[in-house]
Amino acid sequence: MKEVSLLNEELEKRVEERTASLAKSEERYRSTLDNMVEGCQILGYDWRYLYINNTAEKQNKRPKEELIGKIYMEMWPGIEKTDAFDVIKKCIEERTSQYLENEFFFPDGSKGWFELKIEPVPDGVFIMSTDITYRKQADKVLSDSELRYRRLFESARDDNLPQVSIYAPLKYCIALIKFFEL
Repeated sequence: MKEVSLLNEELEKRVEERTASLAKSEERYRSTLDNMVEGCQILGYDWRYLYINNTAEKQNKRPKEELIGKIYMEMWPGIEKTDAFDVIKKCIEERTSQYLENEFFFPDGSKGWFELKIEPVPDGVFIMSTDITYRKQADKVLSDSELRYRRLFESARDDNLPQVSIYAPLKYCIALIKFFEL
């Protein structure tokens, strides 16, 4: 009988150690996800928010407590009409990885661009988001500038217009290069 009691104590000690080890491991993984530079969200098969990290909370412009447990479509009215919704739905239904650069319009009227990587996970889908708003804005400025200078050079070929100095566009190009080197 004493032998059984000793085995039972030893087994209980192992269970406690293993439980503590698992809790520490879970905390390490949760802390890693919570503090990533990318936004991380998990939606269940029923479209309920299961997890939102700190970055995704900032990207959503809403406290995560306001979203956790709530249905995605109820929290973002009209989302069903977007490409992002279609891509997430495809990932949920077909269990395939998806990628999208998405322009998102917030309820306050502001907008942002996000690179979305959507992966199937056992609980539903994992959405990793990177804010690419500044990159998209820089691309637009560069594209607009290129179009302006193309038109300027084309109009400079017309004999009826004064010739344009090449130095002004070069100064602008040098400024852009310095901007992107930062």
